[in-house]
Amino acid sequence: MEKSLLPTGLVSALPDGAELPRGVHPFLIKAYREARYVVDQSTDPLVLSVGQACVGLRSLMSGYGVTTAAVLTAFNPGSVVCSDGANFSAQAELVKWLDEHGYVMFDARGEDSAGVWPSEASVLVLGIPQHMAEQVADRFGQNAFLWVGTVDSFVSLKLRKGLLNPSQDEITEWIESLPMIHRGAVSCFKPIDLAWLMSVNEKELMHWLYPQQWDLNEPWPLAKPDGSAMGVGTELDRMFRIVAAGQVAMI
Repeated sequence: MEKSLLPTGLVSALPDGAELPRGVHPFLIKAYREARYVVDQSTDPLVLSVGQACVGLRSLMSGYGVTTAAVLTAFNPGSVVCSDGANFSAQAELVKWLDEHGYVMFDARGEDSAGVWPSEASVLVLGIPQHMAEQVADRFGQNAFLWVGTVDSFVSLKLRKGLLNPSQDEITEWIESLPMIHRGAVSCFKPIDLAWLMSVNEKELMHWLYPQQWDLNEPWPLAKPDGSAMGVGTELDRMFRIVAAGQVAMI
């Protein structure tokens, strides 16, 4: 994620009385997906990545006899920078509430892979139901949270707000930033699909731009650019499951 690609205002404090953004910009979603989420447990920290399964987390969850987990934070609601005092106060309130409800927690932090966004204190919560994780994220004004709800500990990004459609100028600038060879493939997509494609990493972008090159035997997370996940398997598994679920792949 290049700092210049961040929409104006996403890393700045809001003026007094201003409301948080109603949606999440594609580049901000991309930043969430490319971030590292480090969980401090024992002497060997776990590193969680969106769209990947984590063997260490699977072992941790199994040891506590739980099948779900979430990474939650109260820092920087709406991804708008707040003061350290406001952030740590809100995080303490979040941890207190989770502790009062008996959840097992481990300290965690979200780290921007590009080093632009400051590290955010977070917490890995074991055994929390998805609807409760959603309520907590909403209570603290978060755009999204990490969710683990599969036996293979596949890490998903769960958005709590809709996609904020980029302007035509932003779309044009993004297309012009791509190598010339890929611009023709991008032009075949509708604007809403382009917005989602702007939120994925380069590997996934190439995957969605060139479906004719898919290797049906290659392992690939069963996730679409909107973040919805259906487990882990081969591309052939993905096609069967998407069809069975009544969904349509972006091709």
